[in-house]
Amino acid sequence: MVRLNFFRFFCFLLAAFQILLLTSVSLYMAQAQDALPYASGVSTPDPTDILTEEMKAGILDRVPLKKLGEVDDIAATAGFLASPRAR
Repeated sequence: MVRLNFFRFFCFLLAAFQILLLTSVSLYMAQAQDALPYASGVSTPDPTDILTEEMKAGILDRVPLKKLGEVDDIAATAGFLASPRAR
């Protein structure tokens, strides 16, 4: 009888923990989805602002496309690599 009560109590605690965990995860996901429209461009200062024109020219001489990458280029590459088309 004692083991059965302990088992029921343990199952109750486990279910309560799962509900708490799923609630917190769904809350975080909802907050992230709410913030998503504002996240684009929030922290995208141009990292090449600290480079001089001579430094940029030296870098571009070694790059086959003769252009510096942008945030959208990196995002598109990551999206492609995560897609099924990359196989």
